[in-house]
Amino acid sequence: MKKTLLLTAVFAISLASAALGYVAGGSNLGFGGYPEFREYLSHNPSRNDVEYYIQKAKDYVENGNNDIRRVKEAQDEAIEKANKAVSDYNRKQKGY
Repeated sequence: MKKTLLLTAVFAISLASAALGYVAGGSNLGFGGYPEFREYLSHNPSRNDVEYYIQKAKDYVENGNNDIRRVKEAQDEAIEKANKAVSDYNRKQKGY
């Protein structure tokens, strides 16, 4: 009984909002870890060069936010599956 309550408490505390869905948009995720921002700005840039550089930085940050949402969704899904496993276990223990 104590194990059942403990497992339930651990996963219930961990449970965040489980609004699972698809994250649309770009990504920075790659095969070799998370890439750094690598755009180049010349030493004597034009206004267009600076605007392009700023847009690339904004795109990088937006893609990073998309990646954060993807990771959060995967975490929420893992928590949901773990909670279901605990619930199923508890139901079996009670004979339902």
